[in-house]
Amino acid sequence: MKINLASSSLNPSTVGKGFPLKRGSTLLYAGDFNNDDKSDILRQERGRWDNDSSLTAQVVLSEGDGNFNPITLPEKFVLKGDFTNLYIGDFNGDDRDDILRQEKGGWDNDDSLTAQVLLSQGDGNFTRIFLPEGLKLKGDLTNLYIGDFDGDGQSDVLRQERGIWGNDDRTTAQILLSQGDGNFNPITLPEDFALKGDFTNVYIGDFNGDGRDDVLRQEKGSWDDDDRMTAHVLLSRGDGNFTRITLPESFELKGDFTNLYVGDFNGDGADDVLRQEKGSWDDNDMGTAHVLKSQGNGNFTRIPLPESFELKGDLTNLYVEDLNGDGLDEILVQKKHPFGDRSRTLRLLRSDNGENFTEHLLPSELQVNGDGGKLYIADYDGNGKNNDILVQSFANEALLYNVDFQPVLNPVLNTDDYAALKALYTSTSGENWQNNFGWEFGSDIPPLRSVVSNWYGVTVKGDRVTAINLPSNSLSGTLPSELGSLGKLQQLDLDGNSLSGTIPSELDSLSNLQILSLENPPYVETQIPDYEAVPGEDFSVNVSAHFGDINDNITSYSAEGLPNGLTINSDSGAIGGTLTVTEGTFTVTVTASDDAGGEVEDEFNIEVRPLLDASDYAALLALYNSTGGESWQTHTGWDVTSETPPPADVVSNWHGVTVRGDRVTAIELNENDLSGMLPSELGSLSNLQEIDLRNNSLSGTLPYELVSLSNLQKLDLSRNYSLSGTLPYEYGSLSNLQEIDL
Repeated sequence: MKINLASSSLNPSTVGKGFPLKRGSTLLYAGDFNNDDKSDILRQERGRWDNDSSLTAQVVLSEGDGNFNPITLPEKFVLKGDFTNLYIGDFNGDDRDDILRQEKGGWDNDDSLTAQVLLSQGDGNFTRIFLPEGLKLKGDLTNLYIGDFDGDGQSDVLRQERGIWGNDDRTTAQILLSQGDGNFNPITLPEDFALKGDFTNVYIGDFNGDGRDDVLRQEKGSWDDDDRMTAHVLLSRGDGNFTRITLPESFELKGDFTNLYVGDFNGDGADDVLRQEKGSWDDNDMGTAHVLKSQGNGNFTRIPLPESFELKGDLTNLYVEDLNGDGLDEILVQKKHPFGDRSRTLRLLRSDNGENFTEHLLPSELQVNGDGGKLYIADYDGNGKNNDILVQSFANEALLYNVDFQPVLNPVLNTDDYAALKALYTSTSGENWQNNFGWEFGSDIPPLRSVVSNWYGVTVKGDRVTAINLPSNSLSGTLPSELGSLGKLQQLDLDGNSLSGTIPSELDSLSNLQILSLENPPYVETQIPDYEAVPGEDFSVNVSAHFGDINDNITSYSAEGLPNGLTINSDSGAIGGTLTVTEGTFTVTVTASDDAGGEVEDEFNIEVRPLLDASDYAALLALYNSTGGESWQTHTGWDVTSETPPPADVVSNWHGVTVRGDRVTAIELNENDLSGMLPSELGSLSNLQEIDLRNNSLSGTLPYELVSLSNLQKLDLSRNYSLSGTLPYEYGSLSNLQEIDL
């Protein structure tokens, strides 16, 4: 692998004019104290080595070009390094780093000023907050560690009691959760976590990638006679409590013999551990160094590093940083050569997957051995990469190198993640997305992660997808279950699309998911069918089943165009009432709305159709059955199988029948092979105006009940030669009868 160096790397800037940075006399801390995305320097004078109080502490603000602006902090802050420990963190979540000051201990006779938080004002000045003495934060009795243990963006504090000075086990360790104003809420950890500082080392990292810092506990060594609980991980639950997972003894993590470093070597969002054997205490080189690759659940896979890397702790200093901004931490190895040794002392170890590391030498111009220079690695120029190396030596001034570590390792995307992206693209009509730049699945083999990193809306770290952001991008369809295999996914934002179906249950397994945004408008699951209704009768239908919402949060329904007498229940989607219109076709538009303001419409028709009068239907049935309807020459439309009357307009299409409103007004079945007797039920056709049954084979007598047909105008039964009897005189009362032919 080739490491490309910017030309500026060979011409370091000189830092420290006006603010001495001499190693041994000053302590340095890196932090972004003004939220300009450039690392600044906190300079702390050690203490009694001079006779004045000037320059006790300074914040040195980076200007981004190798120059710095020193701002001297007030002497009343009492920040001399002989007497105080300093810690950097963003304790109020304003994206500006602050300072926690811890008094070292028993050198004074009072408990005042034991601990303070200095909240950054953003201009190099700070607001001092005194912490309660009851927190017991004296530096000779407690160790402090900074981390965001509840994932709220505010730095918290782990307080570790140093050890055997107390007669009880109370408050051996506590988590101080930041309240965002410089104050803290203490939560005492269980005593069986065995966190006394005399016996254990503590390391902070997010070992399961859930956005909350966890704790790695390392037993210091040989003070006990067993190997139980040599090391364990305390996974944060987010409320100041932790779940303990004991690591295998085979990892050989005793603190007397090993140094540990935390970093994400495969870019999956879960921190790994680098184990460095301290030195020459054994006679072999087995297990000199190895990486414990996080499995994301508090367990680790051990990856031995080659002995040729020469990583023994008595010979090398190690620095773990993401030097090129690619999301993968590298290991910078500095030899502890005797002062003045100018041989190649800086090497770089890097990996694309946390398993296969390769070694690379840095140019001689950058070489400085561990005895001659201490390295402070940060992003002093604000380019988003921790590729600036400040070398603090025993001179008053320091050298600042800017090194362009180009990311050249390029693993392929995880196979399961590739399959999940393909399933998402396919199931949501990816070809119709508003922006589908880069999304290409021409091969079954996953592409390089650098390729997928350029896909619209996809974020990749290492070989895993960590974020999918496709809001308002015209996705339509359902979410695939394969999304559940995106084990390192932290963010899924698909708001404002047209997704349907349900949220796959497989998403419940995404333990690293922090943001899930699926606000999509309701959708039409099935079209509402058309309905028929009868005037004056009750009508009821519920349309809610025809709508869906991926978040199941439809809150209201409305309808326009309903016929008079019908209303819709806005909560349930039920349409009901008694129709007051007589007939007509009504186009109804139903709108379903969710609680986010999304809505969808669907249309259907309600056709109001009066049924044929029941007595008229009975008369037609009787006529059909008594005159051999099945044998008629033409009986188109005559469906007499129903016990209830059909719609009047249906009967109007029966051969030979005329209907007005819901009543029969004419029966014209001449020359149609009717045979048999006319039924008496014809007398109930009170609106009948015409009967034309000539040229058939009717027999028997004319029903007497026909005399009640007061609206009858024409009666033609001629050429039915088997009809017999005389015409009752009551027919003379049919005042509207104008034509009769028997």
